[in-house]
Amino acid sequence: MKKRNKLIFLILILILSLALASCTTPSPANTTAPSPSTSGATSEESETEEPVREVVYAPEFELEDLDGNIVRLVDLKGKNILVNFWATWCPFCVDEMPDLQLLYEKYKDDDFIVLAINVQESAEKARGYLEEAGIELPVLLDKDSRIAALYGANSIPLTIAVNKDGVAVTGYRGKLTFEQMETMYNMLVDSNN
Repeated sequence: MKKRNKLIFLILILILSLALASCTTPSPANTTAPSPSTSGATSEESETEEPVREVVYAPEFELEDLDGNIVRLVDLKGKNILVNFWATWCPFCVDEMPDLQLLYEKYKDDDFIVLAINVQESAEKARGYLEEAGIELPVLLDKDSRIAALYGANSIPLTIAVNKDGVAVTGYRGKLTFEQMETMYNMLVDSNN
């Protein structure tokens, strides 16, 4: 009987670990916001018509970086941006950081930037992890998770692709592979044409 219960417990743990690909973030009180998305074709459109896409602009924000400098999204207009919400306590976030670094290094000379927005942690905590892991991404601090709530990041990691015009082109909730990140980058580049 004990072996059977142990087997059932292990199967449940396996199912839960496969089903969960993000970490839940505590939400500040009284803040709810939909996450950026684009809408597809409506049922009224015929199959031969191009689907109408709703343009969704990324919500504006102003945050401090690790050195205390203010960074505003509006000041980055003209760049393709991958906005990634993360925290050191989230294993999925930590797992994808090296791939975000690789993507940033590969395309940073092509008007591309990764903004890693750390949620609810101190600059010291974030800096400690980054130094230990050898990550050199631009990191912003969302200590009160106000911007995370604005972007609908009730679980992390959450990655939003914002094109040169400030349009949220696509997004993904959960851990990304490098190939998925590159697909998001290509979608950004294609959206500017």
